[in-house]
Amino acid sequence: MISVLRTTWGRAVVVRIRARRVFVFGTLLANLSLLALPRALALDPDRRISQYGHTVWRIQDGAIGPPTNIAQTTDGFLWIATAQGLLRFDGVRFVPWQPPQGQNLPGTHFSALLGSRDGSLWIGTTRGLARWKDGQLRTYTDLEHPTGISAIIEDDSGTIWATRYGQYAREAPLCSISEETLRCFGKKEGIPVTYGLGLAHDSEGNIWFGSKVLVRWRPGTPPTTYFGEIAELAKGDGVGEIALGPPGTAWASLDGTGPRLGVRHYSGRKWASYVVPGFDGARALSHALLVDRRGSLWVGTQNDGVYLICGGVADHYGVSDGLSGNSVVGLFEDREGNLWVATDGGLDMFRDTALISYTTRQGVSERGFHSVIALRNGAVWMGTGDALNILRKQDGKTAILDRKLSGQGIGPMLEDHSGVVWLGVDLALMRFQNGRFREIGGQRFAGIGGVEGIAEDSGGTTWVLIDPARNY
Repeated sequence: MISVLRTTWGRAVVVRIRARRVFVFGTLLANLSLLALPRALALDPDRRISQYGHTVWRIQDGAIGPPTNIAQTTDGFLWIATAQGLLRFDGVRFVPWQPPQGQNLPGTHFSALLGSRDGSLWIGTTRGLARWKDGQLRTYTDLEHPTGISAIIEDDSGTIWATRYGQYAREAPLCSISEETLRCFGKKEGIPVTYGLGLAHDSEGNIWFGSKVLVRWRPGTPPTTYFGEIAELAKGDGVGEIALGPPGTAWASLDGTGPRLGVRHYSGRKWASYVVPGFDGARALSHALLVDRRGSLWVGTQNDGVYLICGGVADHYGVSDGLSGNSVVGLFEDREGNLWVATDGGLDMFRDTALISYTTRQGVSERGFHSVIALRNGAVWMGTGDALNILRKQDGKTAILDRKLSGQGIGPMLEDHSGVVWLGVDLALMRFQNGRFREIGGQRFAGIGGVEGIAEDSGGTTWVLIDPARNY
């Protein structure tokens, strides 16, 4: 039952409704974004890419040459391989690095980098592999028989692994370095490929690497191969990148696009094209895959920027959003949780921020916010001039924005003690209960100026403020 108390205080009329809890919320000015505090400082998987802090160094500005690889050493320095040379970055300046006089790298064209747990920087070039540690540079390549290095990783035991290519790598495209000893594996171990590309390791000690097929191998066991039935792979580079998820899951990028190419997903001992809302793996030509420490998949594409996939939903970020270039050549997560993207146009860094913004860029219906309320069920309702925007979260998925009451201006809102939500909608008062919106009082509120505010007192009485002089 609605009981209306028409008491005029100056220009305002207060309406009292039998119902019942007091919520205090701030007023947001029009054209400002809604801000929310995050739960913790880390790369929050619930955010869209546009909600991260973004810093970019562009080639066209002269800040950096075309980047190809990124690594971080235990002293905190970031290392960026570019077409012009190797750079060391301290967070402020990019400083060109050269080995000391009398020490030489096996080539000047960089192809892979790794910062290992012992403080070493491993450097792969188109002619070999080297390690920089404690001011000393050691080369692990016979310079008379040079091989190109595609990728470098460190496994759980501290062993370094590298894939390689070239005339002198055909018999053994996979190598390990343990206790200063270089060992290479290939034909003698039954590995049926002559070059190696992307590289990863799993918790069971298996090494995964790309070639004309995808190889999974553990020393002392026969190799397992995938995609040998796809004849189209022979026309290109084969399997370029591999990223591992939870046990029994993986992603691979196959050179080319089409029903059996692009980005594919391994689960239940089967491979399938990776398709989620916002991303079709069969259409994605990718040379960069990364599963970050929160389990989100990042996909860098050759001509369509970068995708972040979390909870089965994809978010895209490209040049039109501020990315330095649409061709992504490398992805790297540093120890602070920042995500680095190397493109044909420069270097981008995405980081968590103290505030999370929600604007039209994240799907809010318009720029003008009128009200906001956080409900006890975890949803956040945002009132704008043309709709009710509901921000909700699903288990394991990124935040989702729904839109209700489209075409109507949403004013003040209140959730009472029983969970009923009261809203000022245009000139009317509405109540949301049991999944349904219902107008309260018919044209009564329109006739006295519409709803200006809603509150509930300690006795469970809901108060509605209206202004008869309001200009509509």
